[in-house]
Amino acid sequence: MVTQRRVFPVWVLLLAASLLAQNSVVSGAYSDPPLYKLWPGTHREFEHYKCTGEFHKANREHYSVLRKVCEDCTNVFRDNSQILPECMSNCFDNYTFLFCVKHTLRSDRLKDYLESRDEITV
Repeated sequence: MVTQRRVFPVWVLLLAASLLAQNSVVSGAYSDPPLYKLWPGTHREFEHYKCTGEFHKANREHYSVLRKVCEDCTNVFRDNSQILPECMSNCFDNYTFLFCVKHTLRSDRLKDYLESRDEITV
């Protein structure tokens, strides 16, 4: 009895190889890929960055002002793609946020920013 071997078409093997290569390149691009999209100014983003206050209109305004500082800092330091999440981490209570306030020439408003941060973390 003669055994027949199945031979996969070459295009199937090439397709599988390209998909594996693509997955390894994409997964290597980010050390911690997000599980979901964080839309700016949403409740999900508010909670993601550990802001513990109520997400109502007044807090959204404080949050937007603080987020704008981080966005402007990201535009100043475009070569560092992690500056926005680092600036917003722990609800803006970190060294990177203070760095961004200073380097976006807003040091005169630091007290207002710290009060806004306190409002959204209470």
